[in-house]
Amino acid sequence: MQDAIQKLRIEALLKRHDANTPEVWEAIDRNSGSVQHLPFLSAVERACYKTPAEIDPLLAIKAIESKDIDRQLMAMRYLLLGLMQDCPEYKVALQVLEEAAPCVVALSKVPARDMDLFAYKARLLSAFALYPQLSKINCQAMRMSQLLKPWFDEESVALPVAEAESIDSLAGLAAPLAPVTGQFDKLFDSMQFFLLGAMKHDNSYRIAYEALQVSSAIHVGVRKDGKTPEFQHQLEIAHLVRTMLRNLIHPAETLAAIFLHDTPEDYDVPYAEINWLFGVLVANATKLLNKYDEQGNPKPLDEYYSALAYDPIASVAKPADNGHNQSTMASVFSYKKQFEYSLNIKNRSWNMMKVARRLWPEQESVYENLKFLLRIQYNAVQAMLNAVQFDPETGEIHPALRP
Repeated sequence: MQDAIQKLRIEALLKRHDANTPEVWEAIDRNSGSVQHLPFLSAVERACYKTPAEIDPLLAIKAIESKDIDRQLMAMRYLLLGLMQDCPEYKVALQVLEEAAPCVVALSKVPARDMDLFAYKARLLSAFALYPQLSKINCQAMRMSQLLKPWFDEESVALPVAEAESIDSLAGLAAPLAPVTGQFDKLFDSMQFFLLGAMKHDNSYRIAYEALQVSSAIHVGVRKDGKTPEFQHQLEIAHLVRTMLRNLIHPAETLAAIFLHDTPEDYDVPYAEINWLFGVLVANATKLLNKYDEQGNPKPLDEYYSALAYDPIASVAKPADNGHNQSTMASVFSYKKQFEYSLNIKNRSWNMMKVARRLWPEQESVYENLKFLLRIQYNAVQAMLNAVQFDPETGEIHPALRP
């Protein structure tokens, strides 16, 4: 059934490009149903029409083999956190990993211990390799704990003080030269492995995992500061909401909507495609989160925020989005725009959450959490504007404080 639906979707796509020909279908069949090789498709279309094999979770497990040991440790940490969402027994394995991590990091700085480091990496990769076998019936938490447990202690790999200071000073010199994408890669890997763990025992998280893969392939630009990867915005919002999943009505769908919320507005991804791929709950939420109607006209702000309250997904995603925008706007917004944006959050986002809290009482703690976050940010913005003597009427700051 799923294959038939996918074939109908691809047929409609090819018709839009006047390419629904036997030759094109033969090429698709030769590529196991993939359309990634078709030159006339846009990046957005390629992202939305991936086959299940192209979003196979085992690809991420395979890819982690080539990463550095610190990235592998981080990925395992988040995989275990995801597994703990529905199987608390993995807490034992996580505790063992946390005990091992300082020793392993120390090993990586001692060239003479390369063989020990190689041996531990092999055990770590063996723990990743258990992923396909994990189930609620046989969670294998103890087996993972045994693999992650070090056979050395921290004292045996401690660096001499002088050597440690030398390495730290070199790292400090290199830090400014590190690529901007370093933080992005960590955010992406940690979210990806968290979802891999969560979906192992709760398949609903698969739509969040697939939304992460699809949206990251669409958002390939940079943010307004000209250097931060565009998709870092969605990742940081999702990491915030990840800490509240147990109190959400639709946790997986909320994460999926966060990953996808800008794709209709910024990349014209049709809601029908989002509905096909991720279901009606996610499609409705992304439609509500879009600040423009289907004719491309801006929605009146009061109506926009009022409608968000009646959806349990959008009413969480929007204030989380507000919070991230408010925390990053200082370097890209004028003082006037910062004032207006913060005032909009106070007047509309706060009130929207008051209504949503009554409609969705199961999520009360989430709204309270987000409300306090936005209130703290608002007070910080107001303090900053007062410090530069910002005048709301003129939109200017004190002449002596202008850059």
